[in-house]
Order: sequence, then structure tokens, then C-alpha cells
Amino acid sequence: MLRSFIQIIVLFAFTTAACASASTLPPSPTSPATPHGRTAILSELLNEVRARLSGTSDFTAAAEGDVLSLGGQARTGDESKVRIDLTEGTLIRLAPHSEFTLIELNADIENPVTKLALATGQLWVILSGGRLNVETPLGVVGVRGSYLSVAYYPEYQLLIVTCLEGSCELTNTFGATSLTTRQAASVNAEGQPPASARPLTSSEYQAWATENPEAAPLVPTPSSTGTPSGLPPGNGPGNTQPIHYTLRNNCPSTGGAWHVTFEGPVSVQVDVLVGETRTGLLPPGRYSQSDWTDDGLQHGPYLVEADLSLPLCPNFP
Repeated sequence: MLRSFIQIIVLFAFTTAACASASTLPPSPTSPATPHGRTAILSELLNEVRARLSGTSDFTAAAEGDVLSLGGQARTGDESKVRIDLTEGTLIRLAPHSEFTLIELNADIENPVTKLALATGQLWVILSGGRLNVETPLGVVGVRGSYLSVAYYPEYQLLIVTCLEGSCELTNTFGATSLTTRQAASVNAEGQPPASARPLTSSEYQAWATENPEAAPLVPTPSSTGTPSGLPPGNGPGNTQPIHYTLRNNCPSTGGAWHVTFEGPVSVQVDVLVGETRTGLLPPGRYSQSDWTDDGLQHGPYLVEADLSLPLCPNFP
């Protein structure tokens, strides 16, 4: 009898311990409560590509299949490029002389959220669901759908955004500009708001088609865009320095705002309200400059190869 009683107690103790142990086990990897993971994988490396796979590692030569975690960075050298594939299908391409940091990559593949910090250069994004932001010192660029490029030139304090298709936005502490299909905008100097949206230029369309094979079907022919071809980009003789511009809207208050575009190695639009002066830098090169007003006046295009100081109403003081 005593032996049977002891056996019952031992059996009860084992059963209790087993249940307690089971209750403290982590969820099964296949449990629905476990979030889906997302990764950022490097591919299509060309020439000099270096990466920090995490925020605590050092820059080393990148390799096909390297995976960036939070705080990870990718950097390209001369004539170098890299593609980054996110789990949900989003593609990011990094141009030569560019560097970005991965600062957010949430785990939810059904509602992906991605944040990048662009330190210099240019990247293109083809978004596949969710939302993606690109942070720069001059402003934050967001895209929900679906073709975005961001170019930031810190030496010129210049930020240029193109939205080939979908819905994009450029914001900073001084204002915001919403973009839709085939539109672009820029921040042309530190402390300035984003310029108003403008049509993509022929050179911007060409960059999309050249750098992103997936975007080629969305790039229209020059005749269908309604945009002038402008001047061929590149440096003219003796034109290897940045171009400083000063645009002064000294027109009467009835003249409205002036809008000035420069098309060349980069394409920029500057909006100058009555009584305002805008200054900035353009990367070295030859530019086609045009301007127009809200009430219908239009001038240009003119060739610009050197520093420019332009009163927009020359007949007024």
C-alpha cells in the first residue's frame, strides 16, 4: 500500500514538472504569432562596392548575397553600382559615388516599412507594397507607390527627387511638395523649402531607363513627354567649377512668382516669389535655363556655363 502511494506521488511530480516546462517553452517557429522577417540582400555588384553589414561592423568589400541588418551601410566608388533586394520585392539601386544607411526595416512583410538615410549620391527605389522614406539633411522623401529616385549632393546643398510613377512627397521644416507620376522637385539650398513640382526632363527619363531595366516600359518617348531635350549634359571648356546662381524677383507685386529651370548634368527648378532672392550652386557643366511666370510670361532656353546673377524684371530696380 505504501509503495503504491509513493508511486502515485512520484508520477504526479513528474507530470507537474513536465507541464511547467512546456508552459515556459518559446512559441514554435511556425506559430502564427511569430512575425515574418524581412531582409536586405546585396546583388548585381559592379566594381568597387563596400558595406558594413551592421551598425557595429567595419566597412569591407561587399559580396554577392551579403545581408544588411539595421545600421548597415552600402557605399559605391567610381563607376560602381549595387542592387539591394528587400524580401517583399522592393528593389533599391545605388548609383556611383553614393552611400546609404538602413535605419528601419520592420518585420511585417504584409505591411513593410523601410527607412534609409542617404549621405551622398543617388538611389532609385521600385516599391512593392508598404512605404519607404529616404532621409537627407535637406529633407525627407517618401513613396507609397512606387517608382522614386533621390539624389543628394552635399557639396552643392542640392536635393533632387523624381517620381516616375505613383505617389511621392518631399518635405522639410520649411514646406512640402507632393509629387505624382512623371513629376520632380528639388531643394536648392540649405534653409529653403522644396520647389513646386515640375515635369521630368529628358535626361531624368533617360536615367530611369538606363539604370532600372524594370522601369523601361514606363519611360515615354521624348515626343510624348512634351519636355524639351535641352542641352547635352557635360562640361564645356573651362567649365569645371560649380555654377553659382542668384535669382532676384524684383518685379511689381502684380507680376506673380517666377519659376526658373536649369537642365544639364542635373535638373533643378527654383521658385522665386515677389521680393525674394534665391541663391544656390549647380554641379559643373553646361545648362539650359528657362523661366516663366504664373501669369504667362516665358523666356528661354538660354545657355548657362558660368556664374549667373539674374534680376527677373531687368527694367525695375
